[in-house]
Amino acid sequence: METNKKTPVAIALTILIFLIVLVFIGKQFSRKSDDKPEVKLKKSATLYLSEVASQSDATEKPVEIVVAKNDLEVTAVSVLVTYKYEGIEPLIPEDAVSQTKDVQIKPNQDLINSGWVYIINKVDVDEIDKTVKVKLALAYLATEGYRMEKDVVLGTISFAKEKIGKQIGLSMVTSETMMTTKGNEEVELKLDGVSVNP
Repeated sequence: METNKKTPVAIALTILIFLIVLVFIGKQFSRKSDDKPEVKLKKSATLYLSEVASQSDATEKPVEIVVAKNDLEVTAVSVLVTYKYEGIEPLIPEDAVSQTKDVQIKPNQDLINSGWVYIINKVDVDEIDKTVKVKLALAYLATEGYRMEKDVVLGTISFAKEKIGKQIGLSMVTSETMMTTKGNEEVELKLDGVSVNP
């Protein structure tokens, strides 16, 4: 009979101990969750196309491919600029490197002097889609990344004024325009195009 009287007390103590253990485990789990490192935000940068102001008597209309000032350590950049053309003959940029077989746009000599290498610099024409494609790919050879403390021109596309019949809309292709930083991290890019008038 005495055992039966003690049973409710024992059950109550067991439940109390169980609840205390649950609270303790909950607090430990909460602490571990708080100790988890915060998810890093993806690094970002802006690339844009900019028509360069030129004198009224200039024979060419240049458009620069520019990386906006950022605080990243950049190691590689690739860009694909495209624009449509009408008629039979495509509007091809002026060839800035005459020693090569393919048409190339003007590279930034300051970047070359700083340790950058132009792996790709070429202009292609898609006659079926009537699209001109300007492709650049650059790599920085130094072990540390390159800091772009001001807007940096990657290359210049120049058009002969006399060949521009109507407005041209140049844009960058998102899937083919990339930037990586030291540690091989890919950068999220904002891309801005430009229109060139005759």
